[in-house]
Amino acid sequence: MNKYVKINKVLMEWNPLSVVGPALSDEYIGLIPSILARKSEIDLENFLKQIMSDRYGIEYEDSDSEGKKEFQSIIKQIANILW
Repeated sequence: MNKYVKINKVLMEWNPLSVVGPALSDEYIGLIPSILARKSEIDLENFLKQIMSDRYGIEYEDSDSEGKKEFQSIIKQIANILW
């Protein structure tokens, strides 16, 4: 399985927008080229925080320990695919 497919799978499982139905498989595809261009975990984290905030209106707060833990898990999963 290539990186593109693996990253899409991680994003679909995370599904921060709670998309349901067939649209889920396509919802996050547009993010993947930019994710593939990231050079480090911190770069990836900053990109995802920015895109989630700017495009989707989702803010991640350090005070939300459960949300932070989930977000960090997603970063690690994607980082393991990228590098």
